[in-house]
Amino acid sequence: PYDDLGQDELVDDGYLVIVGRLIGRHGAFLHDIRCKTHTNVFIKRHPETNTLKICAIEGTQPDIDAALKMIRQKFPLRRFPELTLEKVTFVKNSCLPINPENLQLHLVEGVNNDVLLSSLITAGHFFLQMPMHISYQSLYRLACIMNNVYNTQESPPLPDPQPDVVCVAPAHGGWYRAQILSVDEEAHTSHIKFLDYGGFLTVENSSLRQIRGDFLLLPFQAVECALANVVPAGGGEEWSDEATQFVQLITGQQTLQAQVYEYTESGMPLVYLYCTQFYQSPSDPSGYETQVVLLNQELVSRGYAELIVDTSQDDDGQTTATESS
Repeated sequence: PYDDLGQDELVDDGYLVIVGRLIGRHGAFLHDIRCKTHTNVFIKRHPETNTLKICAIEGTQPDIDAALKMIRQKFPLRRFPELTLEKVTFVKNSCLPINPENLQLHLVEGVNNDVLLSSLITAGHFFLQMPMHISYQSLYRLACIMNNVYNTQESPPLPDPQPDVVCVAPAHGGWYRAQILSVDEEAHTSHIKFLDYGGFLTVENSSLRQIRGDFLLLPFQAVECALANVVPAGGGEEWSDEATQFVQLITGQQTLQAQVYEYTESGMPLVYLYCTQFYQSPSDPSGYETQVVLLNQELVSRGYAELIVDTSQDDDGQTTATESS
């Protein structure tokens, strides 16, 4: 299991003889550690000084402990007091705003995209994930590593929360990549959007953490979308709870197909969302049949939504009304 995956970085006094002995002839000692402890061990430059080196060890915590034991056996503390094996979880990090759009996955236009509904805000506003994208398979591993890293007291807080900053935030017992949307200076809170699973939350600024650079290598997985060509029934702006519950029921536990129709002024995709509906077979009471339905139209048919009416003028200057479909 990946639950204990993490990375320990150990400060090594930069004497070349120690570094060379740690690596071994043609990398023999590092190779021996990797084979016996199932860890990834490598030497890298210290980001702040040329007099120190860092030995980074990646793996589960028991495997990391086994690797440390092998290193200490080769370098006894009495003979090598300068080899501290001091844990350095983080290096100096930048808190500059990052444009999530540059790291965001996008739905492909002109095709039906296989998607999962990962967060439902209202019946017409939700977040989609793309399980067929090659990067999706790495999301679980990233979540496990982040939980291991940020469930430590060494994880550095975000010193100055600002809008658009990408950071790490806690929710439901885990740690997730998030973007700050707004900051309440008086309440010392931030309103954030979760970038991999979707959804919004207001959190204490003190709970936010800096994000490591290597945690930005995976594209953000959640695509924020809205339903195309439908509005809440009755002319209101808010979707009813009944409509939202219906969408949750009909889309749950299945792969959906999303087709991009157009975009809002802010760039959010407006989509047609297709799902599979199960119903009892009229010819076989013990069996079920399936039917692919367009969720946009299904909300209209059940009275939860209305089609958007497009008003335009014809050649004679008369106003005509048509329903978008």
